[in-house]
Amino acid sequence: MLAWHYTVGLKLPLIRESGCLRPTDVNIGPDERPVLWFSTAPYWEPTSAKMRPRSSQERLAANDGLPFHRLSMQENAELGEGLYRFGLPVSALIQWPEIGKRAGIRAPMRNALNRAGKTNWRKSPL
Repeated sequence: MLAWHYTVGLKLPLIRESGCLRPTDVNIGPDERPVLWFSTAPYWEPTSAKMRPRSSQERLAANDGLPFHRLSMQENAELGEGLYRFGLPVSALIQWPEIGKRAGIRAPMRNALNRAGKTNWRKSPL
């Protein structure tokens, strides 16, 4: 069985240049180490979607108080210059929640990430 790292075409030049996939350190705690996320979702992983800031008008219309809009799969494809995925055997990866513990992600955040993954898995297009 394969697990997939989903990304957008805008990231391909950096991947080619470095010769590898690199995790981001955006929005991680000061004592955490970055993690490269993989999913067994075979078509699209909703949690891999990029975010964009909402305008004040969009915030009012959404009525959920969130300052960001999670882009849809189609929006990611259009704005990100295509969708791409890289696969590895699941057996080659450190599984969740162990990877979260090793990365120093605190238990409340690991729990929140776990809930987000489960919620988005149910919303997956397949």
